[in-house]
Amino acid sequence: MNTLACGCPTSSQVSCHAGEFGFRCSVNLPSCGMGAHHHPEPRIVFPLRFGFDTRFGTRAMRVDDSAAVFRPAGEEHEDWYCSPTTCLSLLLPGDGLAASLREPFVMQDVSFQSLAEALRREIVTADAASPLVMEGLALLASSRILHQAPLRDKGMPRWLDAVRERVEAEYFRPPTLAELGRMVQRDPAYVAATFKRIYGRSVGTHVRHLRLWHARRCLQAEPGCVLSEIAQRCGFADQSHFNRQFRRLFAVTPLEYLRRHRAGPARRRSPRCRGVAGYPRGGR
Repeated sequence: MNTLACGCPTSSQVSCHAGEFGFRCSVNLPSCGMGAHHHPEPRIVFPLRFGFDTRFGTRAMRVDDSAAVFRPAGEEHEDWYCSPTTCLSLLLPGDGLAASLREPFVMQDVSFQSLAEALRREIVTADAASPLVMEGLALLASSRILHQAPLRDKGMPRWLDAVRERVEAEYFRPPTLAELGRMVQRDPAYVAATFKRIYGRSVGTHVRHLRLWHARRCLQAEPGCVLSEIAQRCGFADQSHFNRQFRRLFAVTPLEYLRRHRAGPARRRSPRCRGVAGYPRGGR
């Protein structure tokens, strides 16, 4: 097994980016020999399994698996692991609130573990909508932790229609949440939270659903199609991931849907699917 200089497995290191955020998932062993070190960017670290102890200067902290630790840029620290511990690190933009915070802190919240696990799943089984899903989760997590307060609001703001219209018009090349925020002159985290509150799903999940509805219309229009080609055309490079997401939304696999459609009564061929016609409005 290949290892890093600290002794932890290289195979466990997974990195990617979405919007203005970076993501790193790794397994750290009790024998980890990284020692005292610092990072050039501010970051939030979530332990996905077990937890770890960390030291900043003379301050020692415990980071449990239902907690997150904020680390300012350049802050020297050292970590200790009692068991093999999977951690997800959220690398934050160098500007904004994170850049102004100079003290590390640990925040406890039972929702952090499920949020971090959702991010890990998107990193491991990515599709074309994953970057937008990950950006939304990162914005919500960083806003919650850096402000140490939940986002609250009432009613449906007028600007949200413009956000949804653009997402639905460009779902094959969707804008980032940062771009949507600039368009309506709102904080991206606020845009993400408001969209989910009103429609019951994140912007990234909405884009994924739009792609799945597109795939369903393609199955109707092309009964002789190859499923892997439909999956790739709709932004799903992994066939099994496409099958899971399709079944989650429509309660049948793409193959089952295709068989039912072929076995149905005589039907009019649908035009090759374009746009978002047929996608239900409102939450699901």
